[in-house]
Amino acid sequence: MPPHRHPLDFTSPGSDFFVAKNVFSIVLSAPKAQLLGGSTAVGYWARCLVPVNGVWTQKDRMGRPAINTVFNHGNDKNTFNAIPPTQDVLQFRDKFVTVLEGAPFNRDAATAGTLASVLLPDILTYNYATAAGFLNGRRLQDDVIDAELQLLTGSSSIGDGVGPHSDYLSVFPYVGTPH
Repeated sequence: MPPHRHPLDFTSPGSDFFVAKNVFSIVLSAPKAQLLGGSTAVGYWARCLVPVNGVWTQKDRMGRPAINTVFNHGNDKNTFNAIPPTQDVLQFRDKFVTVLEGAPFNRDAATAGTLASVLLPDILTYNYATAAGFLNGRRLQDDVIDAELQLLTGSSSIGDGVGPHSDYLSVFPYVGTPH
């Protein structure tokens, strides 16, 4: 059995498990003004509801990719998935700060607090007044895992060893041709 590695051990490059997989997507095309109601900034999140004893129950949710994966484990992961983002700061900010102060991130208290304030609530923020990519929305070609790792570690050279895909369409709906 191989030795146990911390899930964020960056000593060996990763592999792209999803390279030959299809991604199911909901792709919308709408004027920005309709989505934003006159504002230039908005935050989005999605949730998955499943029937439990005849009641639709939230079992998963996501704003930014991998936030719950990196910061929460066990019951914390389940709790995070079950609550709306409006409860994130109250229930998880201190935990996020603690994780950021520890290995492998080793951030000082002030930086950890600032990062926790950026990451929580876990919503995907978008300001259409700028063309910047992730953390401002999420363009298909954004390597969001590398961007998040670099943000969390403070190192511009760190990454997961998996590059962004390049098989996107140049016209709507932009997602690549199914494999």
